[in-house]
Amino acid sequence: MYLKSMLCLILLSSNCLGQKALIIKQPQLTNLLTQKNDTTYIINFWATWCKPCINELPHFRNVEAEHKGEKIQFLYISLNFKREIDSVLNKFLKMNNFNSTVYLIDEPDYNSWIEKVDKTWQGNIPATVIYNSSKNKRNFFDRELNETELSSELLKFQ
Repeated sequence: MYLKSMLCLILLSSNCLGQKALIIKQPQLTNLLTQKNDTTYIINFWATWCKPCINELPHFRNVEAEHKGEKIQFLYISLNFKREIDSVLNKFLKMNNFNSTVYLIDEPDYNSWIEKVDKTWQGNIPATVIYNSSKNKRNFFDRELNETELSSELLKFQ
């Protein structure tokens, strides 16, 4: 009985280690980009195979930690292939103790949704949208951001 209880506890705790990405489609992405409240959203588009994206993630995570408890929400949207969700993406999240909200967009036709993120976006990553609907502010960056730049941009939303 003791061994069975321990095995159940180990299995339950292994499911809690690290974040798992949630799969979304274009309608859910549109909802994330159009929240009507007083929260500032930082939505970062990235992929595990993108070196500038991986270089940028620690900056985002540091700024996210600095603003914990504030009305700021960081969302990470992976452009990895859906077939890689467990073998690559979730493995990366677990290895890097990534506990933020991560989505994988399951829309193979990028042209069907990229312009909905920003009309100027050509699809290169990393890309970041920062917006606050109650303050009627929105900025888009289709390049890597460092910690200073990200913090400076967030100040514009306070």
